[in-house]
Amino acid sequence: MQIRTHMRTITHILVPVDFGASSLAALDFAVSIASKFGANMTLLHAAWLPALAYSGYAEDLSWPMDDMARAVKKELGALLEKTQLAWARTDSAIVLGDPWKVIVETAETSRADLIMMGTHGRHGMSRLFMGSVAERVVRASPIPVLTISDHAVDATRPRTPPQAGPSIC
Repeated sequence: MQIRTHMRTITHILVPVDFGASSLAALDFAVSIASKFGANMTLLHAAWLPALAYSGYAEDLSWPMDDMARAVKKELGALLEKTQLAWARTDSAIVLGDPWKVIVETAETSRADLIMMGTHGRHGMSRLFMGSVAERVVRASPIPVLTISDHAVDATRPRTPPQAGPSIC
């Protein structure tokens, strides 16, 4: 029996962020991996609005798009600044669309070698209605996907910073 010992080089890590605990934990881990491999990182926020099919139920509802866009840009900008203190070879992007599709498409167009993302671990009705972005990415991605469960993030336990520098979160 022959065992292959081929080590894949990681040069670019895509880190989808929704600013939740699990995505921030995935980002901390991504900084650690990027520093070990000397890889570039891209923080990706997939901006999404509910399907137009629901618009008939909310005729007078208006989406404050400009306010939402400013808030996301501000939050992603602040996260990028903190991340760059730990790993300077980091950039960011905001893309409008269905999150799982945006993540897979961005991974392909940016030539990422790895996607590192948090997962909310939804169950029951919330999973039925919200779906699992992480699960869809894992199924559709042509590259490896490493997921960090929100159950793995223990808010009561102090987090240790990545070896490359200060903690992102």
